[in-house]
Amino acid sequence: MARSVYVTGIDRGDGRQVVELGVMELLTRQVDRVGVFRPLVHDGPDRLYELLRARYRLSQSPASVY
Repeated sequence: MARSVYVTGIDRGDGRQVVELGVMELLTRQVDRVGVFRPLVHDGPDRLYELLRARYRLSQSPASVY
């Protein structure tokens, strides 16, 4: 099994976040631990990361995601 999965998109509003949620849902049912990496940083809170962190109980600190 692959040790990592990278989801990327072409533009805002391309449905990537729905895919990310679906992939996380599948992975959390099959593996013990999952993590998130967000290579681009925007000003303000990262709402997707906060959703993933709350939904999947990620132990990563927000600073380690970027």
